[in-house]
This record gives sequence, structure tokens and C-alpha cells, in this order.
Amino acid sequence: QYTLTVSGLASGDALTNAHIHVGDPATSGGIVLNFLPTFNNGTATGTVTGVRQSLVDSLLNSNNELYVNVHSSQVPTGLVRAQVNRTVEGAWDIPLSGTNEVPAVTTTATGLATLRLTTDKKLYAKITVNGLEAGDALTAAHIHPGATGTNGTVLIGIYSTAADFGTVKSISLTDAQYNALKNDPVYVNAHSNNHQPGLIRGQIR
Repeated sequence: QYTLTVSGLASGDALTNAHIHVGDPATSGGIVLNFLPTFNNGTATGTVTGVRQSLVDSLLNSNNELYVNVHSSQVPTGLVRAQVNRTVEGAWDIPLSGTNEVPAVTTTATGLATLRLTTDKKLYAKITVNGLEAGDALTAAHIHPGATGTNGTVLIGIYSTAADFGTVKSISLTDAQYNALKNDPVYVNAHSNNHQPGLIRGQIR
């Protein structure tokens, strides 16, 4: 049995469907269960029958990465979502550019850092970089303490090799790292062979 409720829907939008998908907080994955809901004033209630036992076991396993996704006519890829087995309390999608580095870096490279922080003190991080100049190679990515215009030491290591970029890393944080990420001025950047202090950067807070 399920009850799904969505409030604050934009004018002209309509809820269309809802599923359970496979995926950690920083990943969009395939459908494993279709609710086939009928929404009335933002709420749908129903029962899904014939659910295979392996899926039931998966839903009950707190180590599995699954999420509920509600779709709408204006956002068919997914309007709102929530993890089944954990709670996301911080979500950032940070554009990265050379102009944000200190000092600024002239580069054609750009990037995006997808960061999701959960209440069990885990950080899910994915960083993608495009437009890297020929002859350069990515080396690492970190989160650092520091406000805009300042540099800081490494607070949280995300990637340590070029092959890591584009993958999701799940990082268990210390209390100090967790509190800093939630409350302090921090930034994320990617490093390369030609720009070891930092190639592209984006401010989290």
C-alpha cells in the first residue's frame, strides 16, 4: 500500500506518474516498480499487487540504493524524489569554471559537481568535466574550506585519479567534515596536470 502527496505544484502542471527507481542520491536509474497512481488534489493512494519477493527484500534492505520519483507533465523526467532508505538533507548542483579559481584560470574546461548529503553523514559526489584542453589530464577533485576569493586546504577528498571523474563516490564523513559541509564557506574544485592548484571551481556556500 502507498500514499503519495505532492504540494506546491506550479500552475498548469499536472502529476502524471510515480515509480521506484534504482539509484543512489546522485544517480538517476531505471524503474523497478510502477505505482500507476491516480492523483487527486496532489495525492494518490493505492495498492500494488504481484510484487516479486526479490523486490520486497530489496526495499527492506537499508543498504540498497532506491528512490521514489514523481513525474509531471511539465517535468516528465521527474519533479520530486526521495530515497527509500536514507534521507537527503543537502543537495547542490554546482557549475565549475576557471574564472572561479583564485587566481582565475583561463581554460575551455567547464564542469558540474552533483553533491548530495544524507543524514547518516554520507556524501554522494559526482563531478563531470568537459572541454579539457588537449595535452592536459585530470588528477583529483576535492572540497575545500574557503569563501569566494579565498583558497583552503583539502577538507574532503572526492577523486584521486582521472578515471574517477564521472563516477559517483559515496564518502563517509567525520563529524568535523559533516558540520563544515553543512555550515561553513566551502568550495569544490577539480585539479589537472597543467593546473595543479585548481583547474575549475564552484562555490558550495
